[in-house]
Amino acid sequence: MLSIFFPKSHNHEEEGWFTAEHPDGYVITISGIDKYDALRQIKTETAYRRWTDVSGKEMLQVAPLSQRYVFPQEMEDLTHYNGFDIVEQYGDFDRSPVTDESRLITLICRK
Repeated sequence: MLSIFFPKSHNHEEEGWFTAEHPDGYVITISGIDKYDALRQIKTETAYRRWTDVSGKEMLQVAPLSQRYVFPQEMEDLTHYNGFDIVEQYGDFDRSPVTDESRLITLICRK
């Protein structure tokens, strides 16, 4: 029998991320919420940008972004089953080695 463990999806409260100054001189506050659906391997990040424009009006822009996560072993299987060989593997676009700190994995493949 095969059992698969899925960690619970966490629904975090909105938290402050950073601020940025607009060229017109006002400050934009960026905050957001991260949710992870372990079953579908999808992280949804919703960013909230708040600022007061030059006329004094409170502004809000909401920007959701969904990202599908693929685990390294899963990508190796997908490339293999689709007739590709992994020629090189890097931990970023700068061709640094893959480590447990790598934010992404870049594969160079051959058909």
